Amino acid sequence: MDNITHSLAGLVLASAATQLRARAIARQAGEDRYDPAFTTAAVFTGIVGANLPDIDVVWSAVLQAMGRYDALLSLLHHRGYTHTLLAALVGVPMLWALALLVRRAQSGSARRPVPADDSRRLLLLATVAILSHLCLDFTNDYGVHPFSPFVNAWTYGDTVFIIEPWLWIVAVPMLLRSSTRRLPQLLLWAVLLLGLSLSWIVPQVSSVAAMVLTIGAAAWVLLSRCVSPAVTAVPAIAAWVAVTLAFAAGTRAIRAGVHDAAAVRGADDVSMELADVLLSPSPANPFCARVIVVEHSADVYRLTTAWGSAVPGLVSAEWCSRAARTDTTRGARNLAMTRATRTPTPQVAWQWSWSAPRRELVALAQDNCRVSAWLRFARAPFWTKVAGDSVRVGDLRYDRDRVSVAAFTFAANPASCPVAVPPWVRPREGVLEGAQPL
Repeated sequence: MDNITHSLAGLVLASAATQLRARAIARQAGEDRYDPAFTTAAVFTGIVGANLPDIDVVWSAVLQAMGRYDALLSLLHHRGYTHTLLAALVGVPMLWALALLVRRAQSGSARRPVPADDSRRLLLLATVAILSHLCLDFTNDYGVHPFSPFVNAWTYGDTVFIIEPWLWIVAVPMLLRSSTRRLPQLLLWAVLLLGLSLSWIVPQVSSVAAMVLTIGAAAWVLLSRCVSPAVTAVPAIAAWVAVTLAFAAGTRAIRAGVHDAAAVRGADDVSMELADVLLSPSPANPFCARVIVVEHSADVYRLTTAWGSAVPGLVSAEWCSRAARTDTTRGARNLAMTRATRTPTPQVAWQWSWSAPRRELVALAQDNCRVSAWLRFARAPFWTKVAGDSVRVGDLRYDRDRVSVAAFTFAANPASCPVAVPPWVRPREGVLEGAQPL
């Protein structure tokens, strides 16, 4: 997920820790008591912990500044070792120690010990904040491998778009309600207005979804005024979970429709094996999702794109494809894709198809060390020959519209091979059967 979403999650968790602490003290002393020192430490712990696994991005920036940056290795290592439970075991005590230092500094005495209850609360918050990052990153189609080095396979949620404005909407108003300082309030309002503005501007969000999002934001802001500032974390967390479950239900329904044999294969495709169904939900719209179907036979490798609808009785897949204001022909032009010939259904609207000899991908994986390394990331790989005896590779997940973050051009015979390649299991291992990783 984007770092604004991660930060909002950390703030909501910090708000929950602060409010639970106040209630616990109220039960003992008979009055709510908020400690500014603990609140500051909780906000620090929540925000830093919710973003800490992305420290691998900082490392890439350092390598770039040193002139040792390798875009391929940066891609392979992002969401890598720092996004594992093993790394969390290291990160939690480090963050906890920093949180205790902040708590002492804010209390006016760096030598005064932190009360045991507050220390335990900050430890729990540090743990939950860091784990929240792994959970949120799991929800989209990029994937994580949290159990590495014991299990190096990618795990994909295919549930929430990488930037989901509904998560901003459900978090910000409740945070505004509990905030008492001017600067944080201004920043939160800026985030809320930014999310709404982008929903009307970016082509991935349909006009209908942007309108519903705006109305929902206004209603949630009004509702937040009816909630006591002492319990705002409860509706914020509940709404966050509800949004995630709504998108999960939508993608599950779409996946079931695509997996239907009649929808996936025609009579002439009985030899094709279904390798994967990739889903990327539309931002702000749990009813629609982009679909990539990966198939292969003994001789052919094929990618087919589509739009899916979770509730075809309400909105058809064809409506989903029209509502998303994106240029769906760009990928077709770049890859020489052809119109899919499969029969559309109200739940699945087929768009484009691309195929190539399977042996070409196997040969690239076997003979080209840079392609072999790249295949440890690519979930929907494609390739094209370019001038100068080179090959251009890309991942169809991220080679649509104006985004192409996983595209590279490699020499047919690279002068050097990447070093320190992580041991991730290749997502298309079944397609590459017979090609040993280099």
